Amino acid sequence: MRKFKIATYKIKTMQKNNSPSRPVRIVVLADLHCTVYGENNIRLIQAVYKINPDIVMVVGDMLVSKPDKPTDMDSTVFLLKALVKKYPVYYSNGNHEYRMKIYPQIYGDVYERFQKEIRSIGVVLLENERCLCKAAGMKMIIHGYELDKRFFKRFSREKLGVEEMNQALGRPDEKGYHILLAHNPVFFKTYAGWGADLTLSGHLHGGMIRLPLLGGIISPQVQIFPKYDKGLFHIGRHQLVVSAGLGSHSIKLRFHNPTELVVVELQ
Repeated sequence: MRKFKIATYKIKTMQKNNSPSRPVRIVVLADLHCTVYGENNIRLIQAVYKINPDIVMVVGDMLVSKPDKPTDMDSTVFLLKALVKKYPVYYSNGNHEYRMKIYPQIYGDVYERFQKEIRSIGVVLLENERCLCKAAGMKMIIHGYELDKRFFKRFSREKLGVEEMNQALGRPDEKGYHILLAHNPVFFKTYAGWGADLTLSGHLHGGMIRLPLLGGIISPQVQIFPKYDKGLFHIGRHQLVVSAGLGSHSIKLRFHNPTELVVVELQ
């Protein structure tokens, strides 16, 4: 039976006039890649119900983009439908959704159907957009950032600048706690410089193979020992949580690196 673990991170928001009256619990879904945990993902749904979060945030790659194989989005839609009935769900695309979005001549209307379906059930899909969310008296501004395809190419060493983020998302000037959903964690320094208080990411699958003391071995961009492989990271007051993901695709290789459901508690 396919298993996943639950990884919990507790984060102090450090905003005196915008602190929650109680811990705000966020479930983070990343890199499911059409993986199924029980029929229609029932075990994953039950795990989220047991956690009973205030918010669910999806940081992309819930589907798989393969030109030669139709994407099965039904189990993912069923999962989201079950969650949005009980919790607000915010979704930001990963490179797989983005690829299907910009190349309909290759992937057909899969993305168009998927985004219409999840919007119709109440999921808030953020495509370089922001929205306001409140929980336990805390004001949060959630930003969904779609990174350009060039940042996901194999062997890519592209640089992301703050100005490029400003052009896509605008400046995070509004008072509140700014949460950035950005699939690729590699650019954490830029995300922090832009103004994200908390960034939620995935993409690296935990480095696929993990070694004691060394961490993840390789990234999807074939970078050895990626810095932000999984876990909690800090740059000053800015924080990053990276999920090791809930699934795999293509090379389905994991060693000392279980799939995981992430919980973030804002205090």
